[in-house]
Amino acid sequence: YILGPPMISIVIPVKDEAESLPVLYDELLAVLKVIRKPYEIIFVNAGSTDNSKEILNSITGKNEHVRAIHFRANFGKSEALAYGFSHCKGDIIITLDADLQDDPNDIPKILSKIHEGYDVVVGWRQKRKDTFDKRISSFLFNSGTRFLSRVNLHDYNCGLKAMRRNVAQQLHLHGELHRFIPVLAAKLKYRVTEIHVSHRKRRFGASKFGLSRSWRAAIDLLTVLFVTHYEGKP
Repeated sequence: YILGPPMISIVIPVKDEAESLPVLYDELLAVLKVIRKPYEIIFVNAGSTDNSKEILNSITGKNEHVRAIHFRANFGKSEALAYGFSHCKGDIIITLDADLQDDPNDIPKILSKIHEGYDVVVGWRQKRKDTFDKRISSFLFNSGTRFLSRVNLHDYNCGLKAMRRNVAQQLHLHGELHRFIPVLAAKLKYRVTEIHVSHRKRRFGASKFGLSRSWRAAIDLLTVLFVTHYEGKP
């Protein structure tokens, strides 16, 4: 292990985002040039059926710091993130969505919060640029999660997050558990906080991971709370 500047790993789940990928890649490069730290970008292609695979392979061919992992099918966002985490080399891991709604320009201030001593920093999309239905469902989800978990955040499921590598290594993500990364980390006694981030309108298409499994989120939250609360009980 060679001492030096902390390396940053950026993990991005991808599902049918061919139009967004070139724009996102250019935005990330611009921000990373400002940060001036060693980095890697890991795209996890969750069974895309458009030409996301070809675009990702083209990007990796131009930049040795970019890797693409291709799933044969969509096993969900949790599995995509978990696989990306297991292949990270960085000291600090950043996640964001591939749909361009997360703004890479918020990465420096999220990193600054990590350097203040926090283990997990979650984006708070205070001004959502989503449909009315999605804003309502997110409000209900966040309110319910806050009430049940007693982890006092406003936006648990923002795609833009930063965490230390040791935190990611202890997260066993499956099902819909990616929605509760801050709760899982807090229950493991890590320092968790949030920071305001910008949120942009979707430029291309519609949400690909979707809310079709959102009913499972309630079950997964109850499982998380039960296991973490009673893990020390007989």
